[in-house]
Amino acid sequence: MVRQNPFLIIEEYNQLKRLPGETVQQFSARFNQVYFLMPVNIRPPLGSTLLHYPGAFDPEMEFQLRERNLATLEEMRKSAVDVEAHLLIRRAKLKEEEMKNIDPKESTSLEVKLDILVSVVEEMMQKIATRNDCNVQTHGSLIEEEQVADLKHRSDNDSLIDHLEKRDLLI
Repeated sequence: MVRQNPFLIIEEYNQLKRLPGETVQQFSARFNQVYFLMPVNIRPPLGSTLLHYPGAFDPEMEFQLRERNLATLEEMRKSAVDVEAHLLIRRAKLKEEEMKNIDPKESTSLEVKLDILVSVVEEMMQKIATRNDCNVQTHGSLIEEEQVADLKHRSDNDSLIDHLEKRDLLI
């Protein structure tokens, strides 16, 4: 088991990264669990841990955490929550600004392009439906031809049987 071997715990610690969709609190709990599973005699020193913890986040968040020069792991965890909140707010504001800066002409142009795309897709669907109708009609014609051929084949067989019966009667 990984948790029993201290060297595997260290390896797990070295590979810790925040997972997509994982909150800072969830990551911190996972980080603490792995960190405190290591025996004290092989646990990385606090300075090393303070360098390792921010590296588990995206580069922008890592930079802001390192910039703060925090002294304890608990300060680092609390700071990570604040940094993430500020980054989310900043990203939302940037997105809002981008939306405000979209030129109405460009927006109209995008709507026109979307309308063209929708009409092309509708035409394609109509062509597919028409092809399907043609295939059904063609298939129906093929079935009728097969039925006629089958009847002809049966009548040929019937005449052969009649011929053989007459021949047998003559013998």
